[in-house]
Amino acid sequence: MGPFNGAKTVKYRSILFNLKDPKNPDLRRKVLLGQIKPEKLVTMTSEDMASNQRQFENAEIRMKSLLKEKKKAQQENKYVDPVES
Repeated sequence: MGPFNGAKTVKYRSILFNLKDPKNPDLRRKVLLGQIKPEKLVTMTSEDMASNQRQFENAEIRMKSLLKEKKKAQQENKYVDPVES
């Protein structure tokens, strides 16, 4: 994994936090069973390492945000479209 310096220190802390997180037993189990190799673990994002529950919650947040932005864009178009009519 290399020396602990600079940006890598943040990455290593993130890995350790996610492995120790009691709400994330799946990551720990996958690493212990060899389903996630160390080489892959060091390249995973925090989102990838998150528990299944947290990934689901993040997906819901993104979806709500997308819908909100889409609704906002549609409302803005309503004000622009009458000029074209």
